[in-house]
Amino acid sequence: MNTLAASFAGEMRSNLPSFLESLIKIFPYLGGVMFISFASLIVYFFLRKSMGLHLLSLAAFISLTGMILQWSFALPSPPPDDRLLSVSLYSFPDIHVARLTGLSVFLCFFIRGKWVKYSSVAAVALLSLSRIYVGAAYPRDIFGGLVLGIV
Repeated sequence: MNTLAASFAGEMRSNLPSFLESLIKIFPYLGGVMFISFASLIVYFFLRKSMGLHLLSLAAFISLTGMILQWSFALPSPPPDDRLLSVSLYSFPDIHVARLTGLSVFLCFFIRGKWVKYSSVAAVALLSLSRIYVGAAYPRDIFGGLVLGIV
């Protein structure tokens, strides 16, 4: 599976125009702590304070659970020569995908609207593909992150 994922990422890299490659390198940070914290603050100040605090708590819970699972399974990240950015030692489940999926599920539950659902699915899909593209995760890591974020 690791060879298949590496060849998939390599194939994507060889066929992508350079301006898109520059753009896609930004997406792996969508599930990062800074992005989720910023999104929680926006919800806190502009929508509902309690919802913003819940989002921050959810992100902390997913991060902690994800780190415990990463150290429990101890499945290694892609090799350094296949990566375009630095990542942690273990990558299953992908915590970035889990955080963004959890945020998306939470927002879809509380903010009813098609635009929230569509933008959430698009953001999670872009993050997932970009994490594979930059060599930060294998497809199994993305799947684990999706499951963790939904649960």
